[in-house]
Amino acid sequence: MTHAVLPELRRSPYVHRAVRSGREPSLNAFLHALYPQLRALDERERLPALQRARETPFDALELVGMAAALVVATALTRYGISGLDVAERFAAALVNFVLALPLLALGIAPFVVRRTRRGLREQRQGHAGT
Repeated sequence: MTHAVLPELRRSPYVHRAVRSGREPSLNAFLHALYPQLRALDERERLPALQRARETPFDALELVGMAAALVVATALTRYGISGLDVAERFAAALVNFVLALPLLALGIAPFVVRRTRRGLREQRQGHAGT
């Protein structure tokens, strides 16, 4: 069973070919796996609902979790620079940055997804109440 493609993704020739062939685009499948609440919405409502959900403020648990992820990423990417010349220090900082980005993404992403799911849930409950 294929799901409707988000309207703004239809403009992509890759998505258009996938829809025409009857295959579900992987991005759409990824969004539905990440945010199952989107399946309950009409195709035209999905993107605006997702955008509104992303505007939901973080709660205390999410903020603490993101701060903890930052502390862990910082602790895991510490390095000593004594005895290094300027070029080696720059290279070490660059490698450190490249290592820190995925660590931060892995640590913070679950809290961003949690916030967005909570925003979608709150929207759905708001629509059910009206």
